[in-house]
Amino acid sequence: MVFYKLIHHNYFLVTALVTFGILSQSESPIQLQRMPYDSTFVRSIAGNYRIDSDRVISMGPMDEAEGWLSFFDSKTRRGGILYALTDSILFTGPTFGVDSPMTIRAKIIRGNKKEISGLLWQEPGQPSKDAIRLKDFKQEEISFNNGSVRLVGNLTLPNTTGPHPAVILIHGAGTIVPTRDFGYWSVYFAGHGIAVLAFDKRGGGASGGNAFTASYEDLADDVIAGLTMLQNRPEIDPGRIGLYGTSNGGYIAPLVAVRSNHRIAFITVRSGSAHNVGNNIDYEVGNDLRSEGFAETDIKRAVSIRRQVTDFVIDHPTITQANWDSLVLEVKKVSGESWFPWARVSWVPRISPSDSFGSGFIAKLRAEWQYDPIPYWRQVRCPVYVMLGEHDRSVSSSETASLLRETLVANSQATIRIFPNGNHGLLESKTGFNSEMKYLAYYVPDFQSSLISWIQRVTKQK
Repeated sequence: MVFYKLIHHNYFLVTALVTFGILSQSESPIQLQRMPYDSTFVRSIAGNYRIDSDRVISMGPMDEAEGWLSFFDSKTRRGGILYALTDSILFTGPTFGVDSPMTIRAKIIRGNKKEISGLLWQEPGQPSKDAIRLKDFKQEEISFNNGSVRLVGNLTLPNTTGPHPAVILIHGAGTIVPTRDFGYWSVYFAGHGIAVLAFDKRGGGASGGNAFTASYEDLADDVIAGLTMLQNRPEIDPGRIGLYGTSNGGYIAPLVAVRSNHRIAFITVRSGSAHNVGNNIDYEVGNDLRSEGFAETDIKRAVSIRRQVTDFVIDHPTITQANWDSLVLEVKKVSGESWFPWARVSWVPRISPSDSFGSGFIAKLRAEWQYDPIPYWRQVRCPVYVMLGEHDRSVSSSETASLLRETLVANSQATIRIFPNGNHGLLESKTGFNSEMKYLAYYVPDFQSSLISWIQRVTKQK
């Protein structure tokens, strides 16, 4: 789920250029009069809260919301970000993209020993309702190693007798190196009897490793190390462990299945592309410009220079300074165009293949941009459930669905589903463009519920 625009496949690029002082920090999301962020306080609120027999509010800290609480209402399909006004009042605005004015207010109810026992949930024009906190999961911090890289995260277990089926959450990409904070997903899965491993991506949070030098193979092996750890836990059924990859995580999921020697029991993906990374970035760039209202003639030129940079990097395994200077010249020729800031090529004149950082940076981009998931999907034999949004402007859903259905034709347990009106985060949308995000607040019907029922069906013990 994305509540403000992220560069899905180029977060290493953006973060690295900011780190090295080549680009300035982007503006942060709208700030409100809220209490200072307190990680311990926010994490103490995470959980599932029952309002009615058919309605539960799930919430948990989320990277993309600066650590604040992402929530999901199972009945209304309402989603959003809960901020703390005080140490007893939470609030959210009308949409993911705009924090104000306040529309939902939740008062924290504390029981014995000041433990949080529930919320008083208040929506506009509706009477307040008691939301009772469910004791349906337990969570512990865990660590495991992929070679010399130590990875740290949380294992969230259903508060029922195991061994449980489990899912490993695979990160998407963004402007920060993501952590274990996937929002409400860990408690949501656990509340439905599914254990969850969520860990800090290498180079983020408490995990070691270097995000800027890691390959897709490295990231897949990190997940496999987590898989091995889970298979040795007595609370987990080693034969019922699967994956949930979001966005860029959809590239990693089939790679994990193959490199793990098919130890994965199932794969679920939300909004993952079947195109190679370089081609998918072209699609994103075009839609970024459409969202900003540019004419198709300008969009064609922006995508063309982006494609020229991608092809140059992929086609030149060895780049001389003279070669690079010729590409820099082409980029500078269009640097004055109004569409240029959205073409994702402004970094080219600021990088040199003659120094170690520049050459390593370009080599990493080359490896990522030419990565193609289809050869790995072709080898997947476990059950697969891919969820795509009709209005996704970061992934071409129709083309991805067609490619995956053709690739997985021999896999009788593969389901590729396009949700009507869904954007990249599977929020209900009219266009799916970035400019619309500030108006969105509801997920498409059957997204979360179908994911749970599908996993429960394919992991049902015989």
